Amino acid sequence: MITTNHSQATRKLISEKTRAAMADLGKTRKLGRPRFGYRYDGSGKLVPDPKTWGTLMRIKEFHEKGMNANRIATTINAGGHRSATGGSFSRNAMVLIISRF
Repeated sequence: MITTNHSQATRKLISEKTRAAMADLGKTRKLGRPRFGYRYDGSGKLVPDPKTWGTLMRIKEFHEKGMNANRIATTINAGGHRSATGGSFSRNAMVLIISRF
């Protein structure tokens, strides 16, 4: 019983410290990955990323031509384009990217 209470208290303390640290960190910089095609500049502002912007514009072009998400992903992957993490694009990733246009 004492061990359980000690473990719960320890978890709570760790949780509170983590929450406080993340709040402080969030005041000085953006947290999380920016959406595809963008990056955060030095001031934390979302700006186009030169490395992925061209791919984003191709995706937008294909979407505007009426291609579905699966076909866009296949076409983009076949063209040698890679996601921000270096992997190939999935249909679900394409749906998310398209939903942000």
